[in-house]
Amino acid sequence: LAKLEKLGYRMSILTNSDGRAKKLLRELELDRFFEKIFDSSDLKIEKPDPAIFKHALTELKLNPEEVIYIGDIHEVDIKGAEQAGLCSIHIDPLRICKQGHTSAHLQDLRRLPEYLNNPQEEKHPKKFANNLSSRQPQSDLQPFLVPHSF
Repeated sequence: LAKLEKLGYRMSILTNSDGRAKKLLRELELDRFFEKIFDSSDLKIEKPDPAIFKHALTELKLNPEEVIYIGDIHEVDIKGAEQAGLCSIHIDPLRICKQGHTSAHLQDLRRLPEYLNNPQEEKHPKKFANNLSSRQPQSDLQPFLVPHSF
């Protein structure tokens, strides 16, 4: 998180939680990294419903092409993000999701800063690579993170 912050990325969290995620982030003093924490229990909308992603985009005054969504549950995080028009990165430590989906895949969240800074060195899906390679690291791309991933 500190590396992403240093690179100039804005970060927020979008979680299907009951308030425990916000509490945990505060207790771990990780909440300082996030511009906003969107909790499904507050919004009364849950992922994978694209409406929750669109709500977050509206609140943050961002367009889908300005955001990279990072999630760990393909059926909930990635499918929902893609239905809302976001590029996504699937954190898949157990490699249970097959390659070939439209999202990019990483086995370890700690590789994310390197991955975002070197799009030509990785095997990005075409839509994702085009979106990522057109921006500089200090751009306004905003990764959304889910607490399960860290």
